[in-house]
Amino acid sequence: MSCEARLHFGNAGGEARIVALRREASEAGVSDSEFEEALGRANALDGDPDVFSDTELDELELALDGPSRPSAGRPPAAGLAPPSPRETLAQTVAKNVEDRRRSAALARAVGGGLSPETIRAAQPAGRLLTPPPPSTTHRLLANDCVTRTKYWGRVAPDGSMFAIGTNRGMSVFDLRPGRTNAVHIRHGAADPAFTNDALIFQGGGTWRASLDWLRNDPPEEIHGEVPGFVSRIGSLALYQDVASDGGRGIAIDGSTWSADSGPASRDPRVVGSANGTLRIHHLDGLMGAAQNTQTIATPFHVGFQLANDGEHVVAQIVNPDAPGRQVGYAIYRIARRESGEVTLTAVRVVAGLSGGKAKMARDFIAFQHAATSADFATYGFTSADAPEFQEILRRGTSDIYVYDLRDNTARRVTSAGPGNLAWSPSFSSDAAGALRVHYLQLDADGSRRIMSVPIEP
Repeated sequence: MSCEARLHFGNAGGEARIVALRREASEAGVSDSEFEEALGRANALDGDPDVFSDTELDELELALDGPSRPSAGRPPAAGLAPPSPRETLAQTVAKNVEDRRRSAALARAVGGGLSPETIRAAQPAGRLLTPPPPSTTHRLLANDCVTRTKYWGRVAPDGSMFAIGTNRGMSVFDLRPGRTNAVHIRHGAADPAFTNDALIFQGGGTWRASLDWLRNDPPEEIHGEVPGFVSRIGSLALYQDVASDGGRGIAIDGSTWSADSGPASRDPRVVGSANGTLRIHHLDGLMGAAQNTQTIATPFHVGFQLANDGEHVVAQIVNPDAPGRQVGYAIYRIARRESGEVTLTAVRVVAGLSGGKAKMARDFIAFQHAATSADFATYGFTSADAPEFQEILRRGTSDIYVYDLRDNTARRVTSAGPGNLAWSPSFSSDAAGALRVHYLQLDADGSRRIMSVPIEP
């Protein structure tokens, strides 16, 4: 039975409009069966299977007329992933319907709590297909109880040090050329984060270690306070992040955990609620100066991380209609008024990207993303059925991606390989201003590496 026979229409002209659309589809070479399937996909948009709305008919018409149809004959922009040659009208409609739902979910999640002045829900213009640049291995970690961890690591802003937390202590590695020393902080546990002059970490409270001291041949192992160099500071909650901001320094924490457990062959299940909050602190206030902590409602936002400049935060956005599913990333600017009040203003809301919690520097955000069947073009294949790509899916892999705010594109910047998992990206910048993304990689044989890859400014 055809869709026209079993469905009602939102207005009197609906049936005539479908007849006209069917004729247009037939002239474009779309079969009757494909058109019927596309009708059914479009009918899923408004959630009422018994009524065909104008909006759903609009979606069908856009799919017939839009540039995403292979028959339109429009080549993709240079360097961007082409549409699949196998994409049918029904697949185009289904994809567009999902994009509309995602945008609606973003509007509910973002507009419901922060009330930003400007929100731009943007589907990335494409995924760049430029080959990833070569990665550098800075340290092959011993496969022992200290470094055999799924905890996150972070690089110092100048790239000199890299810290990894575990439930058996924290390791801090010197990445400077010719240096091989490492410090094991026995009382350290999790959430390393660097300012320009210190390492902040969790371990029975919140601690600060001088970065100059770490760079100048400290003991191989420490436990507890080292007068003048390692000290406990005011308590931050777990999953905190810190950054220098040209002033008093800044720290964040709150109900921001995203249930992101590190290296995995699938993207994390993000967990958030309408009651989410973000706390913003002046970092020097945690060390005895006048404190100024503010709590901001951030419903359905999780995994907040500070940018290297301390003036922006980036977060994963949870779909309010499908708990556990991510619908994009949000970037906010941290603004300070003369009164000391801190506010968040939206810079960009990006739909269509998913992965681990992200870090930001300048115009870039970096995040890990596990390969799915939809990523075949990103890996240089013309079809998800390619044997080499099927091997990637079978063994599982995750790579680091970088989203560029300037041209609204995302690109894969690592080639971890089948069975290998890249995760925990963070940015450094050398004296000349060149950006690199440092990350951890878990190989299929169980070895772990600290690696980095250049990012063009």
